[in-house]
Amino acid sequence: MITEQTDIIISGAGLTGCTLAALLAKQGISSTIIESSNSAFKSSSARKDPRILSLTPATKRILSSIDIWHQLPVGKIGGFEKIHIWDDDTKADIVFNCSDVCAPALGYIVGQAVLQEVLEKLINSIPIINTMTGVTIASYIEDDGMINCELSDGRVIKSRLLVGADGANSQIRNLAGIAVECIDYHQKAVACIVQTQIPHDKIARQRFLSTGPLAFLPMHEENQCGVVWSTQSELADALLVLDDREFCLALEEAFESRLGEVQRCEQRVGFKLHRNQALSYFNRLCVLVGDAAHTVHPLAGQGANLGITDAAVLSQLLQQAKLDDRMLVSRQVLRNYERWRKTENKKMTLILEGLKNFFEAENDLVSFIRGNGMMMINHSPFIKNRIMKYAMGLSGDVPSIINGPLIKEFI
Repeated sequence: MITEQTDIIISGAGLTGCTLAALLAKQGISSTIIESSNSAFKSSSARKDPRILSLTPATKRILSSIDIWHQLPVGKIGGFEKIHIWDDDTKADIVFNCSDVCAPALGYIVGQAVLQEVLEKLINSIPIINTMTGVTIASYIEDDGMINCELSDGRVIKSRLLVGADGANSQIRNLAGIAVECIDYHQKAVACIVQTQIPHDKIARQRFLSTGPLAFLPMHEENQCGVVWSTQSELADALLVLDDREFCLALEEAFESRLGEVQRCEQRVGFKLHRNQALSYFNRLCVLVGDAAHTVHPLAGQGANLGITDAAVLSQLLQQAKLDDRMLVSRQVLRNYERWRKTENKKMTLILEGLKNFFEAENDLVSFIRGNGMMMINHSPFIKNRIMKYAMGLSGDVPSIINGPLIKEFI
């Protein structure tokens, strides 16, 4: 028995799913968010999540369009005006400066829990968005251009489209029979927030070690940084069990004391690193966004940005179909979404994977090329500016909400 009908069902109440629901609501498209966790959409002030997000200016524009950015606590947003990266092996370095591209910042640092809480409050305030927590989608069938989803508690919801925004281990992807290519990087990332002796001066710093990159990302407080240390799984496991003082010393040594003494660290969390790429982004009336469709190496902090851009593109295409008085959900709309985002996401994936392999290679010839290549880039304003614009999400094939009024069309 159908208990509810909505335009779109979104499985997953993470950043991508909530952003998509809010974007759709601005166009008058209703949605129901299904979330397995019971704690979602409730007071989350007690959440402790050491993970931090590096958000691009493009993502800021998307979040601003749904009135989220100005609701983030000012004291919780860090911005970086420069990026300094250097290679442990060759000692070559590159410095990127926002003033070179006439921008106020190259990116922003926000705690994941902070952004999630603000998004959930927004969702709770929008009448045409319904939320169901503590349940999952057990199965679905398609009937006359509609999709009927049976929940784990027996309820059935009918909609025009099912969106899988339920993460790298997506249940929706499995239900839709969409295959996924998975590459294990045999690495883990250790994330935490630290207090440093020397102020960060709004500079994002990253040291490339042969075992993986170590990043110090500037938070709002001048002596506080979010750390993401990607390294071999065995070393990461060892780092996670050190006491706080031992970990701070290990971190300080690995970072060459660039910010002086690491005085204090908060809760640490470790997560495995792998690259997932769904072979298709949709199957009939089911479509994937965010980590359900793709995951990337965290060395450039692009994961959340790619997922939020997926949401912006899918929302734009659905809005265009509605404005053109066409069927809201059609194979053409979903095919256009897949071609658009799969191309852009694969491009970013290959770039990040290439950088990872390039900096981890222990080979005299590669080291020579790496050192000289970095010096060449650092002395080439044209190349640096192109890299910055792309990393900021402001170049490439972007949705109109980021760059101008044009709607993407495919031939």
